[in-house]
Amino acid sequence: MSMLLAVIADTHVGDREKSLPDSVLTTLQASQPQQIFHAGDIVAPQVLQQLAQVAPTVAVQGNVDFLHWRNWRLPLARSFEIEGLRIGLTHGHGGWGQYLYEKWVYLRGGPMALPIEFYLTRLPRLFATEMDVVIFGHTHRPFRRKIGNTLYFNPGSVGRAHGFEHIPQIGFLHLERGQVRTEWTRV
Repeated sequence: MSMLLAVIADTHVGDREKSLPDSVLTTLQASQPQQIFHAGDIVAPQVLQQLAQVAPTVAVQGNVDFLHWRNWRLPLARSFEIEGLRIGLTHGHGGWGQYLYEKWVYLRGGPMALPIEFYLTRLPRLFATEMDVVIFGHTHRPFRRKIGNTLYFNPGSVGRAHGFEHIPQIGFLHLERGQVRTEWTRV
């Protein structure tokens, strides 16, 4: 049996974007995922309602999700077992203490002061056990790398980013018999 997961992050509807682009919903409807994972920075709760009209949707809290009280109940990290794989979902900011430290580093050195390795050391600590796949957002940049037994995947962002060129996109995980294939799609 196989399963298609759609992965979306950093929609920022309500702070950087006015609404979820129609192209996101069109792409999701055409791909027919069995489930949608949102890796945080949702901001407007209606985004999750829109996504849930396409497929069951699960989400985690991002660093700007404090802007709407309904998002406060979302966890910082979640884990699932799907198709024999342990999958972790997080935004990647690690909570307020770690986020404030990250902002300090950013303000002192700019975006280049926060290379992807900065996050890769943080992500495994957000889960109680080792994951086969860790899905994260926060960086607004697509990313895929296998380190040890764990595949780290960032779908990129739908919402605009600060400090670099932005290409709105979402990701997909094709799961089959313990194997993962990833892809990105511009929206």
